[in-house]
Amino acid sequence: MRKLGLAGYVHLSFVPTTPLLADKRARGWPHALLEFPGDLLWQPGVALLRYNTKAWRHRDDFAPVTGEAEKRALLAEREAGLYPSMEVLVPDRLTLTMATALHVPGEEEASLLARLGECGVGPAALPEVRISAAVFPPAGPSYLGDVAAYFSECAAAGRVLPPPDLPFD
Repeated sequence: MRKLGLAGYVHLSFVPTTPLLADKRARGWPHALLEFPGDLLWQPGVALLRYNTKAWRHRDDFAPVTGEAEKRALLAEREAGLYPSMEVLVPDRLTLTMATALHVPGEEEASLLARLGECGVGPAALPEVRISAAVFPPAGPSYLGDVAAYFSECAAAGRVLPPPDLPFD
């Protein structure tokens, strides 16, 4: 991301299932998908990127598109079938309060999210949680138990602890 000058953005996708999500799910990592309103596209500093950054081609292909007319033209091209891996780039920080929903693949993930309050993260900060198994790629062996144990340790300590020592690539 730094090489492309895109490290200062949060990268969002128009589609829920991306190659990165499929890879992480296959490795057993629990995930949730945040849904944001369409008007986020028109907030100051928000840009479009023709390709997902994993689809490295040529540096010029990764120039963020920021002008309103250019973004509308690019969105029309996407609707016509071009740029299926297009990204939305949101500068700096993206807060949970901007999300309209949080999708999880099943009840286990939903109950784990409900336990965030035990770690010092208030559940009131979360948008509506929806179980949406169909939008998630298949999962491999799960680390949900390890994450739940970490949440329990945070609850016992009364604060958010450093992340657990789990394999991550």
